Amino acid sequence: MGKRRSVQLSLVLVLLMLTAGCAQYVISSQLREQAVDAPTFAAVLENPDNFIGQTVIWGGIIIDTTNEPGYTSIKVLQTPLGSDQLPTNAEYSQGRFIIRASGYLDGEVYQKGKRITVAGRVTGKEILPVSGIQYTYPVISLEEIHLWQQPAPAYYSPYYYRPYFWGWGWYGSCLSYPWGWGPACLP
Repeated sequence: MGKRRSVQLSLVLVLLMLTAGCAQYVISSQLREQAVDAPTFAAVLENPDNFIGQTVIWGGIIIDTTNEPGYTSIKVLQTPLGSDQLPTNAEYSQGRFIIRASGYLDGEVYQKGKRITVAGRVTGKEILPVSGIQYTYPVISLEEIHLWQQPAPAYYSPYYYRPYFWGWGWYGSCLSYPWGWGPACLP
């Protein structure tokens, strides 16, 4: 009976350890608490001046990074955040926003196409041209930023593409076999 109980306890501990790693956030708990009643991106986009001073957590894909004397501006295509605060599919974007960071952020690090998650306070709006129209960008002052790593390209051996690994293989070629020869190689 004692051995069975220790096995059950071990299983419970393993399950707890596995589930503890599932809910990790990239933005600090202090800023997440401040952003509990944060307005939606769509609401801020409609009228940024109504939400000045509110803490928000947004994410998206970098469009452009510009360094000016004393600060950096990052234009971002907003995308919804997943449960782990990872920006999701750009097809569901509701618009664009600008991040203002005091100091210098390297444009080669924060380059076009990379995904980021940010926390900051709404400071107002900026109207800039986009494709021939005047676009109103909500502007947030940066408090925390997380740059997501791009996944490395996967390498797959050509043998895994063969539907008949042990048979005649793809087009009956000699390359269908892991050792480089087989019935298809015979004259």
